[in-house]
Amino acid sequence: MELSKIIGQNARRMRKALGLNQAAFAEKAELSQQQVSKIERGSQNVTLKSIAKLAAAFGIPDIELFLPPDMEVRKKQDAK
Repeated sequence: MELSKIIGQNARRMRKALGLNQAAFAEKAELSQQQVSKIERGSQNVTLKSIAKLAAAFGIPDIELFLPPDMEVRKKQDAK
């Protein structure tokens, strides 16, 4: 899977888990709502600066945005 799609899927999943719409999350992440929308769709190449802003808004290390969703599941299962 393309890296921009993985980052987008993770961003959407994490944003929804926070219960925020794109506009509210964009404000929290100091990005525009249009940028968040493009990132979530995987239609924009994400800069390192934007990745850092996303991660800070989610309160996670940057690297977690790069992990394919199935790796997160394995990580949680291994912790049990």
